Amino acid sequence: MCGILKRDELDEPDLGYAFLPEYWGKGLAKEASIEVLNQEMARHNLETVLAITLPDNPGSNALLKSLGFRYSGVFEIYNSDNNLYRFGK
Repeated sequence: MCGILKRDELDEPDLGYAFLPEYWGKGLAKEASIEVLNQEMARHNLETVLAITLPDNPGSNALLKSLGFRYSGVFEIYNSDNNLYRFGK
């Protein structure tokens, strides 16, 4: 699954995705994320989308960078430190 949601803890909407392990490494998360970003940013006139991921998730961190997200620092949410990424302005 892949989509954009608005969490109370974040100032901007964020991109989220989850795929079963047998689908990892096949480019599906990137393909879905590109489509979701293009459609939802246009539909809702979004200038910025955030994303959070665990620091020890190299695949997700690499995916966000490949999509053009910029690392913005550490963000604590749900009692865990996460990497915060920003896409757009």
